[in-house]
Amino acid sequence: MRDSLNLSPKAIRRIANSEGYREAYFNEVSRVISFAKPGETLHRIRINVYYTTGTVGTCINHPRMGRTQLFRRNVDIVKLAEIFRNPRVHTRNGYRRLRSVDDTRLNDSKSAFPIGSRVYVDGYANCTVMSGLIRSFQHPSLNTDDGLIKVKYDNGKTYHVPMDQLMEVQEEVREEKLAIQQQIEALLQDKKLIDQELSELRSALVDDGIEKGSLRKDGKETEEEPQQREREEKQRQENINRERPENERNIEVKSQEKDHERKEEIESQKKAKEEFTRQWIKTLATRIVNRGIMLHCNISQGDAVREFFSKESVTSISCAAGATIMLYETGGWNFTPGIPKSLYNILDGRSLTSALTLPKPNYVAIGTMGRFFIKFDDGNKRFTGSDKMEKVLLSASKEVASVAFGQKWNSFAIVYTDGSYVCNDIPIALDNLVRVRRQNKPDIICISLGPNGEYYVLDKTGGSWLGGVTDVAREKISRYAGHVKFVDFSDDDEYILRYT
Repeated sequence: MRDSLNLSPKAIRRIANSEGYREAYFNEVSRVISFAKPGETLHRIRINVYYTTGTVGTCINHPRMGRTQLFRRNVDIVKLAEIFRNPRVHTRNGYRRLRSVDDTRLNDSKSAFPIGSRVYVDGYANCTVMSGLIRSFQHPSLNTDDGLIKVKYDNGKTYHVPMDQLMEVQEEVREEKLAIQQQIEALLQDKKLIDQELSELRSALVDDGIEKGSLRKDGKETEEEPQQREREEKQRQENINRERPENERNIEVKSQEKDHERKEEIESQKKAKEEFTRQWIKTLATRIVNRGIMLHCNISQGDAVREFFSKESVTSISCAAGATIMLYETGGWNFTPGIPKSLYNILDGRSLTSALTLPKPNYVAIGTMGRFFIKFDDGNKRFTGSDKMEKVLLSASKEVASVAFGQKWNSFAIVYTDGSYVCNDIPIALDNLVRVRRQNKPDIICISLGPNGEYYVLDKTGGSWLGGVTDVAREKISRYAGHVKFVDFSDDDEYILRYT
């Protein structure tokens, strides 16, 4: 049997991701995973890994030979990592050159794609070639410098496809067929070895092709032995017929018992699932109410913010410097222009991998000067802020409930889920409120800060305090008194609030 090369899809994807590759194609039947680097153009580097045979193919743009295809056989996990780091690395196999697109353009009448032939087009079934190479000066409306081939799909529609794209797709199809053939040959070899082993085992159970005990000393069968075998077979059948009714009754009883047990198990699972669903809905409903099901905003691009907002699915929302960002229960996110670039890169980078397998972001806060804080379901957090804020966040073992950024770089307020909090360089009125009037009671739900000294505090008893805002803003926010669940502040007297 062939030795395993231990090229598991999970290990392959981990290596590819570490080297900056994106998964472009996966065929479970052909057992091939294809990778490309994000942002590459048509002449990109493409790596195809056939994980059951240990074959790796790289399609690259060689500096002297043009576009080339290089196959490596019997690649282990160490060699695979080397290939992803340097796709041109040699493993005692040379480059095999693909025919250059420029060579094909020099001989239209002898094109690699004769009129009437069938070709594969990326993303579609095979198509029919309708014309030879077409240059841009023949069809100026095509607005391209590349040679094109006209193809017709089976639905009757025709398109012009770049020559080099067609050549790449044909090579990938040929490569996949070659890998399938190699897999078939390997399976046939395994079958041959298994058949040989079965034959040897059967031979060990037979002595000279005749069962032991059926011969006399002279090698001839006695006259009584056939009759004896007949009597024994008759007795065996009688015993079977006599025992069958009892066995059938036992089987029926056992089958009924298993059916009953199976029904009870199904019913128990059904009840457990229903109870889980009820509790989940109850918890979700409580969470939705606590974070506020309605939105009021007085902010730049308010129409877009209201359009993006969904009372059931928005887990967190924040605004600063004229920008707004919100997170959803599904793990998705939306924003208006102006959020911190580092935060955008963190969230945008997740879309290049399988976001469904990553922990979802569940809380976000943004501030001026590029400051932000974001937390994920697995407890991990990413942030940009002052050194003192970093020290507080990294040293605390408690779970963060909310983070707010104030007027200065070193101004912040961090609230934990147990109601305790840490503040630094906050407005004097707010400092007097939390330290003197409230005597540092650990019952805070959230503290919000603004870029011009604004603040909002909500505690677990329903008490709330608003300060540092203009009379106009105070009058508008006061309309929702007793129902406000969250307030955040932006520039120029702008704000958003969630309420029930």
